Amino acid sequence: MDADQDRQAREEMARRAAMAMFRAPGLDVDGALSAARRGRAPAAGVAAPGRGLVYRHLEALLQEALGPEAFEASRRKRMVSIVEVLDLIDFLASPDAIDIAGRTARGYLEGPVLVFARVYEGASLVSLAGELEANGVEEVGCVTAHTRHGPLPRINFDSDGLRFTVTRCPRSLHAERDRSLFSGEPVAVVSLDELRLKADPGFSSGHP
Repeated sequence: MDADQDRQAREEMARRAAMAMFRAPGLDVDGALSAARRGRAPAAGVAAPGRGLVYRHLEALLQEALGPEAFEASRRKRMVSIVEVLDLIDFLASPDAIDIAGRTARGYLEGPVLVFARVYEGASLVSLAGELEANGVEEVGCVTAHTRHGPLPRINFDSDGLRFTVTRCPRSLHAERDRSLFSGEPVAVVSLDELRLKADPGFSSGHP
């Protein structure tokens, strides 16, 4: 199989995976790729498409189904929901800063949304978990993330159909905010203020 055929095969698998996610909104990209492989086995030697390619096909399907205005309204609604939860965390924990990493930072909100947030210093996550539950967030789980910087406390919870993973980081890690906590590879990252601006273009942090 030549390079062009390989690319076409990966595109086709990505389209099938995106269609599976479109038809079953709760399906994640790994499950969708598995479904695509079961539906039609790829040719020998064809690598699985990247997640970004699957999400781009899913975005195109949603835009076609909803129309551009409704699609953007749906995306904005999800962004506002994310910001509202992070604003609550900001208020309850009073960290030095909050960053959001991964697909959410790039503005991709199609399919199951996983929000990876980092809070720098502030209240302990055990305390934050209790405060979140007191404010109506259910089943906040406390775990430990074994990162390349050592163990870091982390909480996981769901809110409005969104999955949040919040990791408490020492202040010193803010200098490496655009790096994965695990591999050290570059990752997309935005501050909470930047995300607020995406949700509300009229937002002002009050800083010059």
